[in-house]
Amino acid sequence: MTLNITVLTPSVIVQTSDRRMVDARTGKLLDDGANKAVVVHCADGVLAVTFAGIGRVGNVRIDDWLLESMQDAGIAELEIRRVCPFIANAATHLFREFPLGIAKRHAFVVAGWTREGTARAPKCWVVANGPETVWGDNSAACDRFSVRSVRSSARAGQVVLTGMLDAVSRNDRKRLAGLLSAAKTAEAIEASSVAAIRGAAAKPAYEWAIGKSCMAVSLTPSAAVSARCYGDGDEPWNWGPHLLWYYGGRSFSVADVQALPSGNYALAFGGGPTPIKLVVSSAATHLSLSPLSAQKLMTRFKVRLADAKHRIEDEIKTAALCEFIPMHNRQPAQPRGKASP
Repeated sequence: MTLNITVLTPSVIVQTSDRRMVDARTGKLLDDGANKAVVVHCADGVLAVTFAGIGRVGNVRIDDWLLESMQDAGIAELEIRRVCPFIANAATHLFREFPLGIAKRHAFVVAGWTREGTARAPKCWVVANGPETVWGDNSAACDRFSVRSVRSSARAGQVVLTGMLDAVSRNDRKRLAGLLSAAKTAEAIEASSVAAIRGAAAKPAYEWAIGKSCMAVSLTPSAAVSARCYGDGDEPWNWGPHLLWYYGGRSFSVADVQALPSGNYALAFGGGPTPIKLVVSSAATHLSLSPLSAQKLMTRFKVRLADAKHRIEDEIKTAALCEFIPMHNRQPAQPRGKASP
């Protein structure tokens, strides 16, 4: 099931979710540290996708399926406006194959930065197969997924909740709104969202579906990505979502970005002028390892390549999959430690 909170502001987009995955038939706990995020660098911007509902059916993990499906379809080569219709169509076909007796209510939340003239604006869409306010009732699931655009104000910001909404009372929402209005940084937005999710998870009626271990992904207009995992303690540690991008005739995906060493650095994935920068939190002290080289870090990840589907390149370019960027006063230095495919 799960509970997701997406916050859009003029300077940052933050998606926060719990990490609990339960059996779609029995409700039995399968994983309390599951990934529920995919970050995609499209032709005209960067976006993040999270989801609520089914996390796994049999050997099919929804995060892995989403990453591989988008890569095989060449989504990173296209504009952001093409992403949600693709997810809706692909999910409609996938969920039809699931066996009877499974609660199929599901929603994907897509949020990212799109170009509006010379500027970038935060946008959000919900791709769901039923009313977003009704969860837990299999009869509420439709045969097809549809796309809803969330109307937002770039000045005032927007908060989008999906999943087990009954676990968040009116007072809980007022409290969250107060915390978010006072939050001035991505870290503060994450902390407020995590507190709200953990408050919902503490309620006996919902503790089976919502976990207290959380994850957060923050996006800036420049495609900088901060990803943190909030476990049992208060201190977050470093972790990365699934990543997808296109460069020089191929689509690249990276999965299983787990347990990054703490330190003041960033990892830049992809070639070209605007790579996905995964910024590691210098405050994360869960790990005491020294920052590793990009080559060593890449051996920890699952890397997959696919040929272009929509573009024709004069030649296939060989770009660094990952670059290690030291951070000094949050300003990137020259990259080093390139790891080629």
